[in-house]
Amino acid sequence: SQASERPTVIGHMLSNGKIRCPHPNCRGITFGRNADFRRHYTNHHASAKQEFWCTELGCNRSPPVGGGRGRSFGNRKDKRDEHLRNLH
Repeated sequence: SQASERPTVIGHMLSNGKIRCPHPNCRGITFGRNADFRRHYTNHHASAKQEFWCTELGCNRSPPVGGGRGRSFGNRKDKRDEHLRNLH
């Protein structure tokens, strides 16, 4: 249907160029860059969250063996890639 083809509003552009998160729990928090708002939205509000881990076995940032929480990079692929470049 045509309604399902329309983009979903996830933020509001203000007259000063900032992007405001409309979620009630965020109390009007604003972001100066679209990338920062998208990261916030993905991390806090999106239903399908992606989690990035180090790919080196034995690294304390790789997925925990045998359960447990572990220490991932969350949804920050850029931070995982930076970690791989700088430490491995």
